[in-house]
Amino acid sequence: PNDHSLVAHCYQDLGQMSAEIKDYDSSLRWYSQAVEIYQQILRPNDPEIAATLCAMAQIHGKKKSLSDALDCYHQAIDIYSQSLGKEHSKVMSCYRWM
Repeated sequence: PNDHSLVAHCYQDLGQMSAEIKDYDSSLRWYSQAVEIYQQILRPNDPEIAATLCAMAQIHGKKKSLSDALDCYHQAIDIYSQSLGKEHSKVMSCYRWM
């Protein structure tokens, strides 16, 4: 079923593998599918969603789609800030990658 967390994790792994071979469009599609599932089954501020958004932001950056990258980073920062606190290292990492 598409709403299962294991499927989302597999999509995330496929996104990462696609990025490693520089197939950025496929990577973004896999990551997007993972986010869609996570948004259905997890809390809206779950760090797993933010982690996937950060990965997507990095791919957008590699594609020079900087406004898309910034959008993903901002979404991830909002989620991490809500769930982990504004001073958490994951929030700071997102700011560094921007």
